[in-house]
Amino acid sequence: MYSIFVTLRVKEDYAEAFVRASFGDSVGSIKNEPNCYRFDVLQNFNDPNLFHLYEVYKDEYSHKELHLNMPHFLKWQEEVLPMLDGDPSSVVMDTIFPDDQVWKNQKNSLLQAE
Repeated sequence: MYSIFVTLRVKEDYAEAFVRASFGDSVGSIKNEPNCYRFDVLQNFNDPNLFHLYEVYKDEYSHKELHLNMPHFLKWQEEVLPMLDGDPSSVVMDTIFPDDQVWKNQKNSLLQAE
């Protein structure tokens, strides 16, 4: 699996708006992208303006060519770009554990979690 961990900082007083916008992108990704298996939005306990996104896709193509062109992502990008305090950073990883089948199996529970 292709995993990406994104770190973003938002400007003061934008944390709630960022969470709302990111919820739409994460739910849209899980519901509308068959090759997206995980999309977590995480907020730092000690710094409420610091966020992380943990995303898991079948492969690089599913992220770069499909996800980045989906309507929910384009809407999210338009909404959050003015909120950002600096450029996001990201790390791309190969998922070792759990194995691919576990990622695929757990997607059904995420579809019901909204």
